[in-house]
Amino acid sequence: MATIFQQRKTAVFLALCALVLLASPASAQILDRTVAVVRLERTVNIGNRALNRQAALFESQLGRDLTAEERREVLESMINDELIAQAAARSGIEVSDSQLQQFIDQERRGLGPAVSEEQFRMLVEQQIGLAFDDYIAELRKQLLQQRYVQETQRQRLENIPEPSQSEIRQVFNENRSEFINPALVRFRHLYIDTRNMNEAQKDAAAQRLERVWSATDGSEDAFTRLFQNASVSDEYDAADFGYMPQNDRQIRQIYGSDFVDTAFDLAANEISGVVRSNIGVHVMQVTDSRQPRFLELDDQLFPGQDITVRQNIVSFLMNERLQTEFQRAGNDALQALRDEAEITVHESRL
Repeated sequence: MATIFQQRKTAVFLALCALVLLASPASAQILDRTVAVVRLERTVNIGNRALNRQAALFESQLGRDLTAEERREVLESMINDELIAQAAARSGIEVSDSQLQQFIDQERRGLGPAVSEEQFRMLVEQQIGLAFDDYIAELRKQLLQQRYVQETQRQRLENIPEPSQSEIRQVFNENRSEFINPALVRFRHLYIDTRNMNEAQKDAAAQRLERVWSATDGSEDAFTRLFQNASVSDEYDAADFGYMPQNDRQIRQIYGSDFVDTAFDLAANEISGVVRSNIGVHVMQVTDSRQPRFLELDDQLFPGQDITVRQNIVSFLMNERLQTEFQRAGNDALQALRDEAEITVHESRL
């Protein structure tokens, strides 16, 4: 039996199963044949038209007709969705607009700091193949399902045992080559953000920062004074960038390889001239650089972070166990609802 609690990586097929069909006009309902009747708190008819529309979504994604078994999976998923919706309403469980927006913002930020809301909308529509409003509806449904399981299976999910030290050591030994700090450089910089500028404006920004820096003697003390005075300057901003990995693909994509390479070419305390990146113009001063090295269990996972390799492994194992137990708890909760509900499927109409 299909389940709505499978992990996202199981593909678009199961993810799309949760889409809500917009109601058909009442006059058209007369010609619609009911393929399933679901009653937990109220009676809901699932019509052939609704099933066909859901199936068409999958067929469009897969580029082929669904098999009879896959079509039945779509129907089972629609039944499951309705059961969860009714059960959540009965228990007073809901997803607020602010909770939904918080999750959307989290998903967008996970793609990188330079991804705007409009770019995120385009990525959703291109990669998932859904209108953004349909994506939002699907997301709300998934969050409701998660909240229902979390609330009704709370005690079970809060009593997952932590991994033993031998389990932690085993994961570390099996993945030792993965626990490595790459070449790193840390710098502070004077900068002007050029993300919303045209080319002429970017050139003007570079010239403005050049004038600011050229007016000094180019010393470390001069850089420090400009850095400290940035908060009262209208000409530029300043910040400690933190540690930047040398071969991080996302960093190179956001800032540009020339910018990254320039930072790594600088010696400790050396100051660059005006350097352009994909998102700004900068004057950098390197404050620390580190060579690649393998990490031990109690080493910091990344400089400047409190989490250690050991803590990272514990978190990984606990998340893995939580996902497994969440899947089981979700399936059990759903089976309990199916046992409680009245469900009729007209097989001959599928």
